[in-house]
Amino acid sequence: APDFIGESLRAEEKRRQERQETEHKNFFDLDRIEFDAADVRRIEIPQGIERDEDRVLAYCHKYWLRVDDPAFERIVWLYARKYDTKHYEVFKAIKFARRRKYADDEVLTLVATTIAERYSYTVQGDLYMQAAWRRIKASLYGKASAKIQPRQPEQAPPKAGMIKVASKTHISLSRQRADILPAAPESVVSRTAPHADKPAEQTLKQAYKPQPIKTGNPQKAGGSISDRIKFLSGKAYDVYKELFFAKLRPHIRDALLTRKNSAAQLFGEELNKAENYVYDFMERNYANPYMDWPSSEQRKQLSRLGVEMESIDPIIELCYRKISA
Repeated sequence: APDFIGESLRAEEKRRQERQETEHKNFFDLDRIEFDAADVRRIEIPQGIERDEDRVLAYCHKYWLRVDDPAFERIVWLYARKYDTKHYEVFKAIKFARRRKYADDEVLTLVATTIAERYSYTVQGDLYMQAAWRRIKASLYGKASAKIQPRQPEQAPPKAGMIKVASKTHISLSRQRADILPAAPESVVSRTAPHADKPAEQTLKQAYKPQPIKTGNPQKAGGSISDRIKFLSGKAYDVYKELFFAKLRPHIRDALLTRKNSAAQLFGEELNKAENYVYDFMERNYANPYMDWPSSEQRKQLSRLGVEMESIDPIIELCYRKISA
């Protein structure tokens, strides 16, 4: 009789050996991997940083502009595997948050959660971290207002011999213009001979009467988000911008999920897209007095997802009530 048990054991042993061979082929010895000083400087944050907020800022400063570098990501992964550190977890957190277009304060919070060994949240620490990160980010990208202007080609100074030629050309053109311009009244007068009783000057004015330029209705200033916040606060100034955007996304998502139409059926990537459309519009038009949500491209994109949002005023008001409470 066939030995089914023996065959089963032999088959299992064969599979085990195949797995071992596969693992051996893909195995690399971490002990033999060496990192040069330049790699360590790019991965590690400076020694001696003890405050949690400062550690978060240091990691973001190191990894913020390197999330799209696969070679650097590989080095961080190997370094974290060899020395059993959280560097790759921090890198993944920053990369994930930036790919999802999280607000900066949300990225900072995610990194703080990743490296935290104890609960140590304070409002003062959070505000300090946000203010410090704005300065650090400005040093990474440069100030937004300092746009690089294209350099205009410098014109070589005209040579002395060419000045006379230019002067003569100018005089010649002026003379040609003087010869040509007086001919126009004669032509006009001859064509308007039946009305010879009118003065020549009046005839010229009628002949060269400019046509009125038709323009559309000027766009009316409906007010920016900042203007609405000033109205809600009753103040003539707005100091809430940073806090407003720090707390904005949850209110956008709540507004999307509580709508009576198909917005509540969105989930996953589509819900993130809808949230990003609204956030992008509000970020671009925060100080724009001609803000026009109903005609915006972002609202059209939202409609393609099946979401109809007639106004963003409720979101602005709810977010302001939250930050001013």
